[in-house]
Amino acid sequence: MAIVRLKRKDIRTLGIWQLLGIIAQIPLGGITVLTHLNPIPVAGHFLLSIALIAAGTTLFERRHINAVTSRAIEMKNFLLARIHIILSALVIIVGTVVTGSGPNAGDISAPRFNISIDRVAWLHAGLVIALMVVTVALFFSCNDSLLRKRIKIFIVAALAQGAIGFAQYYQGLPELLVGMHLLGVTLVWISAWRIHLAAQIGKLR
Repeated sequence: MAIVRLKRKDIRTLGIWQLLGIIAQIPLGGITVLTHLNPIPVAGHFLLSIALIAAGTTLFERRHINAVTSRAIEMKNFLLARIHIILSALVIIVGTVVTGSGPNAGDISAPRFNISIDRVAWLHAGLVIALMVVTVALFFSCNDSLLRKRIKIFIVAALAQGAIGFAQYYQGLPELLVGMHLLGVTLVWISAWRIHLAAQIGKLR
């Protein structure tokens, strides 16, 4: 009811999509259980959560501005920011394949992707390296204070996440580090999405 009563259409739309996404998690979660943790619905369940986090972050940031406005940003930086968010999403998608191919995809009887975890893990790492190259390029290319601030936050989060990722891989994927890596995904994605938002909307503070 609170969403419907909102006067701003953009905020109301984001709120409705958030609600629909949460509702969609219910049958998707049921499918995940009924398929005995098949990695495809498990990955879908997680990726839908990632989409909801992006929508929630957008909703949070837009609440104090009157409307979506254009930002004075050079085209090359706008394109770099687009590449950045696409690579960020690809890193997460491939990361779900890594999880679905490894020992933490479920118990011993749980199905897994029939893919070499070593190969897909190195693909995941390669995408991370490409993402960091784009991140550094965007940082030195732009002069916008808000964008540069958010890039710094992303770099810190991504480096910490990368350290955890390598540690878990070389230590045989211990559950604690895997859990920390999942938490890190959320923080890195939020910081990446905030870069995406800063490249297309007016300052929020």
